[in-house]
Amino acid sequence: MNVVSVNIGGRSRLSLGGESVASGIFKSPTSQAYLTETGFRGDVQVDRKNHGGVDKAVCAYSGDHFPFWETSAGHAFGPGAFGENLTVTGLVEDDVRIGDVYSVGETQLQVSQPRQPCHKLSKKVGDPAFAGEVIKTGLTGFYFRVLVEGTVGPGDAITRISSEASSCTIRFANDVMYRNRDGAEDIEKLLSEPFLSDAWKGMLLPRCR
Repeated sequence: MNVVSVNIGGRSRLSLGGESVASGIFKSPTSQAYLTETGFRGDVQVDRKNHGGVDKAVCAYSGDHFPFWETSAGHAFGPGAFGENLTVTGLVEDDVRIGDVYSVGETQLQVSQPRQPCHKLSKKVGDPAFAGEVIKTGLTGFYFRVLVEGTVGPGDAITRISSEASSCTIRFANDVMYRNRDGAEDIEKLLSEPFLSDAWKGMLLPRCR
């Protein structure tokens, strides 16, 4: 497991179907960057309600998925294609669990929730249906919170420091959020995760009532 690319970006605009919105989704590889508890220095997060903050400081996506998307979408995908800060290898949704802690470069990072693809990803790719396809496949990527700040660069090893085999995987969390919406037992299981982000807890709690 390692870092393929560290990606940061500024404020830009997206348009599709006549709608134009501000976004920070266009990110480009950099040699290295310093990671604070709220994100990489120099990286712009326009929509602070849905991106950034302590629970969603770092968005990670596996480059292992790029061949699938290239076949599915019919064009090339590379580092930063999904607006991710870290393009990685070896970390996939079936294996990564809520609360897992990894050392990445000088940092220590903890998995907090799946990434939620939205219309801005569709606009970036130029396909109105793309975000829905990402959700359907479960290949969403995920967010980290930062436990130890430091510098991260391409080629840095990723080492799992701690993991609980009973914890929910990113795949399971996506299934609960998008497919098994009325599965009370699975919702309760996901809500019982002590390191699940506050944002996801807030969305899931009303479904328990």
